[in-house]
Amino acid sequence: MTHRRLLGLSDAALALLQSLKREVGTPLLFPSHRVQHHSLLHQHWDAIRRRAGLPDVRLHDLRHSFASMLVNSGESLYVVQDLLGHSSPRMTQRYAHVARHAAARRRRRRSARAGSEREAGE
Repeated sequence: MTHRRLLGLSDAALALLQSLKREVGTPLLFPSHRVQHHSLLHQHWDAIRRRAGLPDVRLHDLRHSFASMLVNSGESLYVVQDLLGHSSPRMTQRYAHVARHAAARRRRRRSARAGSEREAGE
């Protein structure tokens, strides 16, 4: 069952969407009178990914990459949950392994920097 949810967009994304010409009488951003709206989205996505040389990349892959990049940059799982619109922390827990690896990398970098600074001070 699909639930409606609100997701925040960046100022740049909002400006882009607001600049689009809208069709009167429909709430859809990209309406089509020929096919159902979700079919049209996938039709365009297929063309985009093939043109980019990425025929196997799914829209959901981009969502997963977005979440992983957030976690790798040190963002909390709570913030990732909010940005992805997950209703439950359990859905976001799949990125916890990414968070552990990112934290370990940050600790190694800090340790290496501290060692370099000690050597430079000697």
